[in-house]
Amino acid sequence: MTEPVANVAEAEDRFLEGEPPGYVRVESVRDIAEEIRLIRLVAQDREELPCWEPGAHIDLVLASGRVRSYSLCSDPDDRSHYEIAVLREPKSSGGSMEIFASDLVGHVLGYIAPRNHFELVDAPAYLLLGGGIGVAPLMPMMRELDRRGAAWRVLYAGRRPSSMAFLDDVAAYGEAHATILFEDEVGRPDIAALFSSLVEGTVVYCCGPRGMIAAAEAASWRIGTRNLHLERFHPTIVPASVLSFGGAFDVRLARSELTVHVPSDKSVLAAVRELLPGVPSSCGSGSCGVCETRVLAGGIEHRDRVLSAAECERGDSMMICVSRATDGLLVLDL
Repeated sequence: MTEPVANVAEAEDRFLEGEPPGYVRVESVRDIAEEIRLIRLVAQDREELPCWEPGAHIDLVLASGRVRSYSLCSDPDDRSHYEIAVLREPKSSGGSMEIFASDLVGHVLGYIAPRNHFELVDAPAYLLLGGGIGVAPLMPMMRELDRRGAAWRVLYAGRRPSSMAFLDDVAAYGEAHATILFEDEVGRPDIAALFSSLVEGTVVYCCGPRGMIAAAEAASWRIGTRNLHLERFHPTIVPASVLSFGGAFDVRLARSELTVHVPSDKSVLAAVRELLPGVPSSCGSGSCGVCETRVLAGGIEHRDRVLSAAECERGDSMMICVSRATDGLLVLDL
Protein backbone atom coordinates (compact mmCIF):
# COMPACT_ATOMS: atom_id res chain seq x y z
CA MET A 1 0.00 0.00 0.00
CA THR A 2 1.20 3.52 -0.77
CA GLU A 3 2.26 5.49 2.28
CA PRO A 4 0.16 8.59 3.04
CA VAL A 5 1.62 11.93 2.03
CA ALA A 6 1.38 15.08 4.07
CA ASN A 7 0.23 17.40 1.29
CA VAL A 8 -0.27 17.76 -2.44
CA ALA A 9 3.16 19.28 -3.01
CA GLU A 10 4.76 16.17 -1.52
CA ALA A 11 2.55 13.95 -3.67
CA GLU A 12 3.67 15.97 -6.69
CA ASP A 13 7.32 15.43 -5.83
CA ARG A 14 6.87 11.68 -5.31
CA PHE A 15 4.34 10.71 -7.94
CA LEU A 16 4.47 13.22 -10.80
CA GLU A 17 8.15 12.96 -11.66
CA GLY A 18 8.83 14.53 -15.03
CA GLU A 19 5.36 16.07 -15.39
CA PRO A 20 4.50 19.79 -15.23
CA PRO A 21 2.75 20.68 -11.96
CA GLY A 22 -1.02 20.65 -12.07
CA TYR A 23 -3.52 21.14 -9.28
CA VAL A 24 -7.29 21.11 -9.15
CA ARG A 25 -9.75 21.81 -6.38
CA VAL A 26 -12.74 19.54 -5.76
CA GLU A 27 -15.73 21.85 -6.22
CA SER A 28 -18.52 19.33 -5.71
CA VAL A 29 -19.28 15.65 -5.21
CA ARG A 30 -22.71 14.15 -5.80
CA ASP A 31 -24.18 10.68 -6.12
CA ILE A 32 -25.61 10.08 -9.61
CA ALA A 33 -26.40 6.34 -9.36
CA GLU A 34 -25.91 3.46 -6.94
CA GLU A 35 -22.25 3.50 -5.86
CA ILE A 36 -21.33 6.13 -8.48
CA ARG A 37 -20.20 9.66 -7.69
CA LEU A 38 -19.72 12.59 -10.04
CA ILE A 39 -16.79 14.77 -9.02
CA ARG A 40 -16.34 18.28 -10.37
CA LEU A 41 -12.80 19.68 -10.45
CA VAL A 42 -11.81 23.30 -11.02
CA ALA A 43 -8.50 25.12 -11.32
CA GLN A 44 -7.25 26.72 -8.13
CA ASP A 45 -7.19 30.14 -9.75
CA ARG A 46 -10.54 29.60 -11.52
CA GLU A 47 -8.80 29.99 -14.88
CA GLU A 48 -9.58 27.65 -17.78
CA LEU A 49 -8.23 24.14 -17.48
CA PRO A 50 -6.14 22.56 -20.28
CA CYS A 51 -8.09 21.63 -23.40
CA TRP A 52 -9.08 18.06 -24.16
CA GLU A 53 -11.08 16.01 -26.66
CA PRO A 54 -13.61 13.18 -26.25
CA GLY A 55 -11.98 10.01 -24.95
CA ALA A 56 -9.39 11.80 -22.80
CA HIS A 57 -8.58 10.98 -19.19
CA ILE A 58 -6.67 12.59 -16.35
CA ASP A 59 -4.40 10.93 -13.81
CA LEU A 60 -5.44 12.14 -10.39
CA VAL A 61 -3.16 12.07 -7.35
CA LEU A 62 -5.34 11.23 -4.35
CA ALA A 63 -4.56 12.41 -0.83
CA SER A 64 -2.81 9.12 -0.04
CA GLY A 65 -0.51 9.58 -3.03
CA ARG A 66 -2.25 6.90 -5.12
CA VAL A 67 -2.34 7.81 -8.82
CA ARG A 68 -5.55 6.78 -10.58
CA SER A 69 -6.82 7.35 -14.12
CA TYR A 70 -10.33 8.70 -14.64
CA SER A 71 -12.12 9.39 -17.93
CA LEU A 72 -13.41 12.91 -18.43
CA CYS A 73 -17.16 12.88 -18.94
CA SER A 74 -18.01 16.59 -19.06
CA ASP A 75 -18.20 18.91 -22.08
CA PRO A 76 -14.79 19.59 -23.70
CA ASP A 77 -16.04 23.02 -24.79
CA ASP A 78 -16.52 24.05 -21.14
CA ARG A 79 -13.03 24.31 -19.68
CA SER A 80 -14.17 25.96 -16.45
CA HIS A 81 -14.19 22.48 -14.90
CA TYR A 82 -13.57 18.78 -15.40
CA GLU A 83 -15.97 16.06 -14.33
CA ILE A 84 -15.15 12.43 -13.58
CA ALA A 85 -17.46 9.59 -12.54
CA VAL A 86 -16.14 7.13 -9.94
CA LEU A 87 -17.60 3.71 -9.15
CA ARG A 88 -17.18 2.37 -5.62
CA GLU A 89 -15.29 -0.91 -5.97
CA PRO A 90 -14.49 -2.57 -2.60
CA LYS A 91 -12.31 -5.22 -4.28
CA SER A 92 -10.19 -2.72 -6.21
CA SER A 93 -6.72 -1.50 -5.21
CA GLY A 94 -8.07 1.27 -3.01
CA GLY A 95 -8.55 4.37 -5.15
CA SER A 96 -12.34 4.34 -5.32
CA MET A 97 -12.69 3.39 -1.66
CA GLU A 98 -10.53 6.35 -0.71
CA ILE A 99 -12.76 8.67 -2.73
CA PHE A 100 -15.93 7.32 -1.16
CA ALA A 101 -14.48 7.42 2.36
CA SER A 102 -13.25 11.01 2.12
CA ASP A 103 -14.93 14.39 2.30
CA LEU A 104 -13.23 15.68 -0.83
CA VAL A 105 -15.06 18.98 -1.34
CA GLY A 106 -12.59 21.84 -1.10
CA HIS A 107 -9.51 19.62 -1.24
CA VAL A 108 -6.69 20.38 -3.67
CA LEU A 109 -5.29 17.41 -5.58
CA GLY A 110 -2.42 17.00 -7.98
CA TYR A 111 -3.10 15.75 -11.47
CA ILE A 112 -1.49 14.96 -14.80
CA ALA A 113 -3.16 16.92 -17.58
CA PRO A 114 -5.51 15.20 -20.05
CA ARG A 115 -4.12 12.46 -22.29
CA ASN A 116 -6.04 10.56 -24.91
CA HIS A 117 -5.59 7.00 -26.16
CA PHE A 118 -9.30 6.60 -26.93
CA GLU A 119 -9.71 9.46 -29.39
CA LEU A 120 -12.37 9.61 -32.07
CA VAL A 121 -11.14 8.74 -35.56
CA ASP A 122 -12.83 9.67 -38.83
CA ALA A 123 -15.27 6.98 -39.94
CA PRO A 124 -18.48 6.57 -41.94
CA ALA A 125 -20.36 5.27 -38.88
CA TYR A 126 -19.84 4.71 -35.17
CA LEU A 127 -21.05 2.29 -32.53
CA LEU A 128 -20.48 3.23 -28.90
CA LEU A 129 -20.67 0.28 -26.55
CA GLY A 130 -20.82 1.05 -22.83
CA GLY A 131 -21.29 -1.19 -19.82
CA GLY A 132 -21.94 0.28 -16.38
CA ILE A 133 -19.47 3.02 -15.45
CA GLY A 134 -17.90 2.44 -18.88
CA VAL A 135 -20.42 4.88 -20.31
CA ALA A 136 -18.44 7.78 -18.81
CA PRO A 137 -15.88 8.30 -21.61
CA LEU A 138 -18.63 7.81 -24.19
CA MET A 139 -20.66 10.80 -22.97
CA PRO A 140 -18.44 13.45 -24.65
CA MET A 141 -18.33 11.27 -27.78
CA MET A 142 -22.12 11.27 -28.02
CA ARG A 143 -22.19 15.06 -27.78
CA GLU A 144 -19.50 15.44 -30.43
CA LEU A 145 -20.97 12.93 -32.88
CA ASP A 146 -24.42 14.42 -32.47
CA ARG A 147 -22.98 17.89 -33.07
CA ARG A 148 -21.30 16.66 -36.26
CA GLY A 149 -24.46 15.01 -37.53
CA ALA A 150 -22.52 11.74 -37.82
CA ALA A 151 -24.08 8.30 -38.22
CA TRP A 152 -23.83 6.84 -34.73
CA ARG A 153 -25.48 4.54 -32.23
CA VAL A 154 -24.87 3.77 -28.60
CA LEU A 155 -25.69 0.59 -26.72
CA TYR A 156 -25.68 1.19 -22.97
CA ALA A 157 -26.02 -1.88 -20.76
CA GLY A 158 -26.31 -2.05 -16.99
CA ARG A 159 -27.78 -4.27 -14.32
CA ARG A 160 -30.77 -2.06 -13.48
CA PRO A 161 -31.81 1.57 -13.97
CA SER A 162 -30.76 2.66 -10.48
CA SER A 163 -27.19 1.49 -11.07
CA MET A 164 -26.71 3.34 -14.37
CA ALA A 165 -25.14 6.80 -14.42
CA PHE A 166 -26.22 9.33 -17.07
CA LEU A 167 -29.21 7.17 -17.97
CA ASP A 168 -31.52 10.11 -18.74
CA ASP A 169 -28.81 11.86 -20.77
CA VAL A 170 -28.29 8.81 -22.96
CA ALA A 171 -32.02 8.20 -23.37
CA ALA A 172 -32.50 11.83 -24.45
CA TYR A 173 -30.80 11.06 -27.78
CA GLY A 174 -33.84 8.96 -28.70
CA GLU A 175 -34.31 5.45 -30.01
CA ALA A 176 -32.71 6.31 -33.35
CA HIS A 177 -29.38 6.64 -31.56
CA ALA A 178 -29.66 4.99 -28.14
CA THR A 179 -30.41 1.42 -27.10
CA ILE A 180 -30.53 0.81 -23.35
CA LEU A 181 -30.50 -2.69 -21.85
CA PHE A 182 -31.21 -3.68 -18.25
CA GLU A 183 -29.34 -6.95 -17.77
CA ASP A 184 -31.45 -8.01 -14.78
CA GLU A 185 -34.39 -8.12 -17.21
CA VAL A 186 -32.96 -9.21 -20.59
CA GLY A 187 -29.46 -10.54 -19.89
CA ARG A 188 -26.20 -9.40 -21.41
CA PRO A 189 -26.07 -7.95 -24.92
CA ASP A 190 -25.14 -10.27 -27.79
CA ILE A 191 -22.00 -8.49 -28.96
CA ALA A 192 -21.23 -10.94 -31.78
CA ALA A 193 -24.69 -10.51 -33.31
CA LEU A 194 -24.44 -6.76 -32.94
CA PHE A 195 -21.10 -6.64 -34.74
CA SER A 196 -22.38 -8.82 -37.58
CA SER A 197 -25.08 -6.26 -38.35
CA LEU A 198 -22.80 -3.23 -38.64
CA VAL A 199 -22.31 -1.47 -41.95
CA GLU A 200 -18.84 -1.71 -43.49
CA GLY A 201 -16.35 0.74 -42.05
CA THR A 202 -18.13 1.22 -38.73
CA VAL A 203 -15.74 1.84 -35.85
CA VAL A 204 -16.62 0.64 -32.38
CA TYR A 205 -15.67 2.32 -29.12
CA CYS A 206 -16.11 0.00 -26.17
CA CYS A 207 -15.67 0.61 -22.46
CA GLY A 208 -17.13 -1.64 -19.81
CA PRO A 209 -16.55 -4.65 -17.57
CA ARG A 210 -14.12 -7.42 -18.46
CA GLY A 211 -16.83 -9.61 -19.98
CA MET A 212 -17.93 -6.91 -22.40
CA ILE A 213 -14.35 -6.12 -23.39
CA ALA A 214 -13.61 -9.81 -23.97
CA ALA A 215 -16.76 -10.26 -26.07
CA ALA A 216 -15.87 -7.25 -28.21
CA GLU A 217 -12.34 -8.52 -28.75
CA ALA A 218 -13.63 -11.97 -29.68
CA ALA A 219 -16.04 -10.51 -32.24
CA SER A 220 -13.65 -7.90 -33.62
CA TRP A 221 -12.78 -10.07 -36.66
CA ARG A 222 -16.23 -9.21 -38.00
CA ILE A 223 -15.36 -5.52 -38.31
CA GLY A 224 -11.56 -5.67 -38.51
CA THR A 225 -9.43 -5.38 -35.39
CA ARG A 226 -8.29 -1.85 -36.28
CA ASN A 227 -11.91 -0.70 -36.10
CA LEU A 228 -12.27 -1.68 -32.45
CA HIS A 229 -11.13 0.85 -29.85
CA LEU A 230 -11.08 -0.21 -26.21
CA GLU A 231 -10.86 1.70 -22.94
CA ARG A 232 -10.13 -0.55 -19.97
CA PHE A 233 -10.79 0.45 -16.38
CA HIS A 234 -9.57 -2.83 -14.91
CA PRO A 235 -5.86 -3.66 -15.19
CA THR A 236 -4.94 -6.66 -17.26
CA ILE A 237 -3.42 -9.27 -14.96
CA VAL A 238 -0.07 -10.34 -16.37
CA PRO A 239 2.52 -12.46 -14.51
CA ALA A 240 5.62 -10.55 -13.45
CA SER A 241 7.79 -13.07 -15.29
CA VAL A 242 6.09 -12.12 -18.56
CA LEU A 243 6.38 -8.38 -17.96
CA SER A 244 10.12 -8.48 -17.38
CA PHE A 245 11.05 -11.23 -19.85
CA GLY A 246 13.59 -10.03 -22.40
CA GLY A 247 17.18 -8.97 -22.92
CA ALA A 248 19.14 -6.59 -20.70
CA PHE A 249 19.79 -3.00 -21.78
CA ASP A 250 20.64 0.47 -20.45
CA VAL A 251 18.30 3.42 -20.02
CA ARG A 252 19.59 6.96 -20.23
CA LEU A 253 17.53 9.50 -18.27
CA ALA A 254 18.15 12.62 -20.33
CA ARG A 255 16.95 15.35 -17.99
CA SER A 256 18.45 13.76 -14.90
CA GLU A 257 21.71 12.95 -16.71
CA LEU A 258 21.70 9.45 -15.21
CA THR A 259 22.00 5.97 -16.67
CA VAL A 260 20.43 2.84 -15.21
CA HIS A 261 20.91 -0.77 -16.21
CA VAL A 262 17.77 -2.86 -16.79
CA PRO A 263 18.48 -6.57 -16.33
CA SER A 264 16.44 -9.21 -18.11
CA ASP A 265 14.31 -9.96 -15.05
CA LYS A 266 13.34 -6.37 -14.20
CA SER A 267 11.00 -3.83 -15.80
CA VAL A 268 12.13 -0.40 -16.98
CA LEU A 269 9.85 1.15 -14.36
CA ALA A 270 11.42 -0.83 -11.50
CA ALA A 271 14.94 0.01 -12.62
CA VAL A 272 14.20 3.71 -13.14
CA ARG A 273 12.52 4.00 -9.75
CA GLU A 274 15.77 3.01 -8.08
CA LEU A 275 17.02 6.45 -9.14
CA LEU A 276 13.74 8.36 -9.52
CA PRO A 277 11.25 6.90 -7.02
CA GLY A 278 8.61 9.45 -7.97
CA VAL A 279 7.98 8.12 -11.49
CA PRO A 280 4.21 7.49 -11.60
CA SER A 281 2.51 4.16 -12.20
CA SER A 282 -0.84 2.64 -11.35
CA CYS A 283 -1.82 -0.66 -12.98
CA GLY A 284 1.64 -2.12 -13.56
CA SER A 285 0.33 -4.09 -16.53
CA GLY A 286 0.37 -1.65 -19.43
CA SER A 287 -3.36 -1.04 -19.46
CA CYS A 288 -3.91 2.37 -17.78
CA GLY A 289 -1.37 4.72 -19.37
CA VAL A 290 -0.21 6.44 -16.16
CA CYS A 291 3.47 5.54 -16.70
CA GLU A 292 3.60 6.69 -20.33
CA THR A 293 7.02 8.23 -20.92
CA ARG A 294 8.47 10.12 -23.87
CA VAL A 295 11.21 8.24 -25.73
CA LEU A 296 14.01 10.36 -27.19
CA ALA A 297 16.03 7.57 -28.81
CA GLY A 298 16.10 3.80 -29.10
CA GLY A 299 13.88 1.02 -30.38
CA ILE A 300 10.83 -0.05 -28.38
CA GLU A 301 9.22 -3.45 -27.92
CA HIS A 302 5.67 -2.36 -27.10
CA ARG A 303 3.78 -4.67 -24.74
CA ASP A 304 1.03 -2.36 -23.54
CA ARG A 305 -2.68 -2.30 -24.32
CA VAL A 306 -2.96 1.47 -24.52
CA LEU A 307 -1.09 2.78 -27.55
CA SER A 308 -2.61 2.43 -31.01
CA ALA A 309 -0.74 0.77 -33.86
CA ALA A 310 0.07 4.20 -35.30
CA GLU A 311 1.43 5.41 -31.96
CA CYS A 312 3.58 2.31 -31.65
CA GLU A 313 4.97 2.84 -35.13
CA ARG A 314 5.77 6.47 -34.28
CA GLY A 315 8.01 5.22 -31.48
CA ASP A 316 8.09 8.39 -29.38
CA SER A 317 6.49 7.08 -26.17
CA MET A 318 6.15 3.86 -24.18
CA MET A 319 4.58 2.38 -21.07
CA ILE A 320 7.66 1.72 -18.99
CA CYS A 321 5.91 -0.72 -16.65
CA VAL A 322 5.79 -3.40 -19.38
CA SER A 323 7.51 -2.34 -22.62
CA ARG A 324 11.21 -2.85 -23.23
CA ALA A 325 14.05 -1.84 -25.54
CA THR A 326 14.86 -3.72 -28.73
CA ASP A 327 18.55 -2.86 -28.54
CA GLY A 328 21.19 -1.89 -25.99
CA LEU A 329 20.23 1.70 -25.15
CA LEU A 330 16.98 3.56 -24.59
CA VAL A 331 16.87 7.31 -23.92
CA LEU A 332 13.90 8.59 -21.91
CA ASP A 333 12.73 12.15 -21.22
CA LEU A 334 13.12 11.84 -17.46
